[in-house]
Amino acid sequence: MTPSLGPLVQSFFMDYLPVQKGLRQGSIRSYRDTIRLFLCFVSEQRGDSIASLTIEDLSFERVLAFLKYLEQRRGNSIRTRNQRRAALNTFYSYLALRVPEMLAACQRIAAIPIKRTSLPDTHYLEQEEVTALFRSLSKQGRFALRDRTLLLFLYNTGARVQEVADLRMEHLDFVPPAMVHLHGKGDKWRIASTNNSAPVSAHRGGPPARIRCRDQCHSWLAWTRQSRYYKPLCRADVTGQGRSIACLRGEFWSFGDIPRSHRLEE
Repeated sequence: MTPSLGPLVQSFFMDYLPVQKGLRQGSIRSYRDTIRLFLCFVSEQRGDSIASLTIEDLSFERVLAFLKYLEQRRGNSIRTRNQRRAALNTFYSYLALRVPEMLAACQRIAAIPIKRTSLPDTHYLEQEEVTALFRSLSKQGRFALRDRTLLLFLYNTGARVQEVADLRMEHLDFVPPAMVHLHGKGDKWRIASTNNSAPVSAHRGGPPARIRCRDQCHSWLAWTRQSRYYKPLCRADVTGQGRSIACLRGEFWSFGDIPRSHRLEE
């Protein structure tokens, strides 16, 4: 008896991705968005509700039509189309294991080629522009030092915003040469030099002791005020710093290994 679609989708997200493949929640959410779009598309094509979909509705032809729909009707880029295709490949590989009758269709879907696309332009700020930006930052206010520290840290290490938001004090090594352990994409760790950045050590004390914290934020590198509490800084807090960090978002990640002569000192 062919299993119904609902339990297969549920086990894909509840067991296969997090347990068997060990993916993090961010990656699982990306798969969820792709499968949601695909099921909505198939439901619209059939003129019926999602709850009535069956395994037989997820045919090879429907996948081809879905990829075409992403580009032509949703206006997605080729890179987005390729990313959705990769997510569907993983889903159909799982279906082939659970429903052998789907093997032929899954093999045809796996053979759908990746569309070639040109490499994106690399955008970055010149050293003089970055220096001018740092000089324009306010030195007054509750979080002025914190914001300046974050920008210096991002520039000197080339860290991603999420990597900075996840930093804890134990990830820093202040013994010269100062280093930091960054937890990045794919659950991978890497070590980067902080260039002995003085502002980083300014936060070793954490938030004021008289203010209660949530989530044991004393162990986190960066924190922010939320009502009566201090809480660890999250990605949205970092990318929402407006005049300062938002100006550099999307620029730092192209720096990679920045020459020491171009690194900023406090």
